[in-house]
Amino acid sequence: MNPTEKARELFDKYFEYVEAFTSNQQHENAKQCALIAVNEIFELDIYKCWSIEPKYWTDVKIEIKKL
Repeated sequence: MNPTEKARELFDKYFEYVEAFTSNQQHENAKQCALIAVNEIFELDIYKCWSIEPKYWTDVKIEIKKL
């Protein structure tokens, strides 16, 4: 899965669960949740266990911010 696909997957997972008064705010809340998830991966060094370069997750963060 490339970084763009992973970013969309994470965003979509959170979008269903976040609530807001407007759809724009719901969109931004889902992005923030996805970014928190990726930051947790960096903090826990999980990417090392998966043999995935940190650049992959950096690229995922960039793609999430573009959504």
